[in-house]
Amino acid sequence: MQAISSSDELGVLSKERIWGETQKALRTQNPEEYFITLEKVGALEK
Repeated sequence: MQAISSSDELGVLSKERIWGETQKALRTQNPEEYFITLEKVGALEK
């Protein structure tokens, strides 16, 4: 995940795809883990 984040591969994902993944994460028992992981790998800085 960190390699993907730093290589800018996240930049080619559509907004719809990112929102879909976020919606899935929000439906889990621990949605905060999704955001913690994104923060750890630097994906929220993009």
